[in-house]
Amino acid sequence: MPELAICEGTLEDVCKYAITLKDFFTWGSGGRIEEAPQKKIIKVNEDLLQKCGFYNIQKQKRLKKIQEIEEQIDDLEDQITGFKNQKRKI
Repeated sequence: MPELAICEGTLEDVCKYAITLKDFFTWGSGGRIEEAPQKKIIKVNEDLLQKCGFYNIQKQKRLKKIQEIEEQIDDLEDQITGFKNQKRKI
């Protein structure tokens, strides 16, 4: 497993950063996050998460989910219209 980065920050921020790294998921279900010896340390904070695109990824996921929900609403509205039309025929 290659070393992708040595980071400093909260575990939550480091995990958020890790999933944005290109090779993190190339090792099956993902890499490993562990305490490491002092080397070149990447300071993980809100600015870095913004720069690496973490929040853009989250925004894309939310937009996709909204689109899925809107499609479900459209399907339900079509079903309701169909039921109303059937009721009128009876």
